[in-house]
Amino acid sequence: MWDKIKDQEKAKSVLKNIFRIGKVSHAYIFYGPEGTGKDAAAVEFAKLLNCNDPVNGEEACDKCKNCIEIDSFRSSLMKFTTALPTGKSSADDDSNPLEKLDKEDFAIYLEEMEIKAGDKYHKIFLPRANDIRISSIRQIKKEIYLTGSAGKKKVFIISGCDRMNTQSANSLLKILEEPPRDSILLLTTSKINSLLPTIIGRCQKIKFNNLPKEEILKYIYEKFP
Repeated sequence: MWDKIKDQEKAKSVLKNIFRIGKVSHAYIFYGPEGTGKDAAAVEFAKLLNCNDPVNGEEACDKCKNCIEIDSFRSSLMKFTTALPTGKSSADDDSNPLEKLDKEDFAIYLEEMEIKAGDKYHKIFLPRANDIRISSIRQIKKEIYLTGSAGKKKVFIISGCDRMNTQSANSLLKILEEPPRDSILLLTTSKINSLLPTIIGRCQKIKFNNLPKEEILKYIYEKFP
């Protein structure tokens, strides 16, 4: 539910209104300083778009099957993409990039994703994960045009999208030029000016502001009591 997102009343109001009036765009960029809840809001919006029983017509119930599975990162309705280590081969092919990770990197990835599922403000750290590789964007492209469940939206979150390399960015641009009907891209970044202007121009932008000091201290005390 929206109260999980610290502060950001304006951003939350925009997202609620988008859902309420039913005019959902094919792609959004959530941008603003690091640690302001962009990933958390993206997951919350994914839940709302697929919730079976929205509360007051504007927030996810957190009780239905879709809400629970999306919140735990175990839903076919939401895919979360982030930078990954290079993997077994430096060649960019069409195979799933997770399948190319060695055992140690894959174990760290699973652990980090488990933490992220429990704390949407957690910043994923994977050793040697410098770029969002083209294989990750190609994987999105494979899935984004597949027919989904009737009345539901497949949501693809690209966290830290400014870490896309040139090939990845150009591949994403092709998706944005031919947006699917039942899927939505949510890009999060603290460096919006690092993105291609053509990508920025094809997405709706939602700004996230610095958190008040008291919210930051509250989060720290809750995480490290």
